[in-house]
Amino acid sequence: MARPKKAPSKPEEQIDGIAVSLLSRLLAAIRERRQIQVDTNMEHAAAWKELHDAGANAAAWKALLRIERMELTKRTEFLRAFDAGRAHLKLDAQEVFDFDGEKKKLADAAALAGNAYVRDPDDEPGFDGDDAIEGNGDEDEDDDEPAPAPAAKADAPLDFEELARNA
Repeated sequence: MARPKKAPSKPEEQIDGIAVSLLSRLLAAIRERRQIQVDTNMEHAAAWKELHDAGANAAAWKALLRIERMELTKRTEFLRAFDAGRAHLKLDAQEVFDFDGEKKKLADAAALAGNAYVRDPDDEPGFDGDDAIEGNGDEDEDDDEPAPAPAAKADAPLDFEELARNA
């Protein structure tokens, strides 16, 4: 008795040179991972909103976290240039606030960070709020030129959590 002939097997259908079954599995995996990414992005945004709702300046903290991730030499150079530019442009955040509580918080955070541009209006009898006390408090210093920015310590990482607690 002769065997019945099998129908010749057809090659699997392909789309763009990829077998349909493999393509379907790959696309399903891509869709699943995209959904995970969307969910994670939403959680990330919610965490930033929570920080903002707690009273923090989210844009400032995003910049600080970006700076924290920098290589030490790049971070040191960036902070040196930033402090020099801030002094040149007279961007003293303490001038914005008129109430003592905010001034104290900012002065404490600046002192903790080693900022050379800390001023205390109570230390100067005729203080009118327009002039900042610059430098380290030496009376012989020329007030027209800002003190050099403090050098970052190469062995000490930035402790943003400590700054946040003291701010």
